[in-house]
Parts: sequence; C-alpha cells; structure tokens
Amino acid sequence: MIYGILLASTSVCFYTAFGAFAQYFELNPVDLILTRGTIHFITLFIAIFCTGQRLELSRSVIGGGLIAFLCHSLYILSLHLLPLGTAVIFGRSTAPFTAFFARVLAKEPVSLVKGVCIALLLLGQLFIIQPPFIFSEFNGVSSMGIRECFGIAAGLSCAILEGLLLVYIRVTEVSKSQILLIEGGFSILGGLAIGPWMPESQIFHTTVDEFPTVTLKVTSGATFAVTGLILWTFAIGKAPSVLLSLISSTECVTSFGVQMFLFKEALNVLQIIGVVLVMISLVVATFYDSHLETKKKDYIKMEEKTMKTQP
Repeated sequence: MIYGILLASTSVCFYTAFGAFAQYFELNPVDLILTRGTIHFITLFIAIFCTGQRLELSRSVIGGGLIAFLCHSLYILSLHLLPLGTAVIFGRSTAPFTAFFARVLAKEPVSLVKGVCIALLLLGQLFIIQPPFIFSEFNGVSSMGIRECFGIAAGLSCAILEGLLLVYIRVTEVSKSQILLIEGGFSILGGLAIGPWMPESQIFHTTVDEFPTVTLKVTSGATFAVTGLILWTFAIGKAPSVLLSLISSTECVTSFGVQMFLFKEALNVLQIIGVVLVMISLVVATFYDSHLETKKKDYIKMEEKTMKTQP
C-alpha cells in the first residue's frame, strides 16, 4: 500500500506542475491534448513492444481508454476555463464518486471512517473555493459567467469519470498500459480533428519562427501531464480506491500554494481551515487503511499457523 501512496503522491506533484505550467503560459487545451496524447502513445507503444506484450483491442480496453480520454480532456478544458485552484478542486473531487462506483460495481461497502473522511474533504474543499451562492451575494448563473459554468461542468464530469476509471480498472482487471495506449490514440485523433479548425490553436496557427518556441512550451507542459498520468495509473490497485481519490484531492492544496506564488493570491482564514481539513481527511484515511491492512496480514498469519499445527 505504501508503494501505491508514494506513486499517487508523486503523481499529484506532477499534475500540479502541469496545471501551473498550462495556465502560466496560457497553453491551448487542444494543443495539450494532442501533444500529451502523442508523447503518451509513442512512449507506451515502445514499452509494450519491448516487453513483448500483445496489443489487445477488447471492448474492456477500448472502453477504459475512452473513459480515460474523456476524463483527462475535460480536466485540461477546465484548467483553460477556470483559475488553477478552482479547476483542481472540481476536477479532483473524485472521492464521493469513487466510493459510489466501488459500492455499485465492486460491491465494496464504505466504512463510517471513510465516510467521515470524505465529508471532511468536501467541507475543506468548500471552504477553500468559497462558492458565491454560499459565502457571498449570488445573483444566479449569470453572475458566474458562461465560461465559469462550462469550466465547473467540465471539472465535475472529470471527477465522475476518474472515480469510474479507478473502479473500472480494478473490476475488469484489464492491462493499465493497454488502456493508456488506447487513451493516447484517442487524444491524437481528437487533437487532429479539432486543432486545424480552432483559431486559438498555437500549434496549427502559428508562424514558422514561433513554431519551435510554441512546440517547446506545449511539449514541456504535456510531459508533466504524461508523467503524472502514468504514475497515477500504476498506483491503481496498489492502494484502496477511495484512499487514492483522497490523495488526488490534495492537489487542491498544492495548486492553491502554486497559485499564491505565481499569481500573488493570498489565502484567507476559511481557506486555511479548508486546507487543514483536507489534510486531516487524508491522514485519517491513510492510518485507517494501514490498520486494516495490518489486521488482514495478522489474520492470514494466524490462519497459516493454525493450519500448520493441525494434524
């Protein structure tokens, strides 16, 4: 379990760097999807070829690849439409959805401790983001703006799909590398289909002199995303799904820290309380799962000892 926690935590750091990089340089989402997908596809194709794996095109693999493609594309879109911290909070609110899909698809009950941790996490995120319809005067959707509404919808859709993907991979037991390869293929096709028709695309609509600089920026940002995604995917199965989703949600803390540094935005008292609640939920969930794992190992050892002593 420790290995899975380390992989997921490192993934959060890379995703934070990716979000900050994308917003600081105002990178186009379609360019990022295309470049990330290309790097992803080439890297995994070489890895699969070198390890001698057979390429699978089953419905489970294609379905997982499609879910991953939609999830990560919507996350990149939300980064383009919302401030960094806000986009991360909505895009990484996966814990309640992961618990729901684990209960429905994997028949895993959610313990009282996990339920409390999820509630603390959501309360902490609420304090961090401070939505206007709760903490200040709210004049309807028009006061938020259509851009913000689309960004929130994209972020929440990403959270739902990521929760589904976490459980889907465990239930179907499909190859993670195969799913990532298919996801990269979908990203390339999507980027090539939309990019030429989007005037804001820097890759498809730039001068020859600016192309190397643009390509370097987009490739650097996409590399952070690819590294984070690979680490995150290989963490699945090495730690409980709900715990992984709680770790993913801590990206809101690191992202707000980066946002404070890059864009000179200070946290208020409620936001600091929110950060503390998010970290408490993660620490409690980690110790709880560690305790359960220890009890399970002790039980297995006791059973083995009993079997040996029996005539």
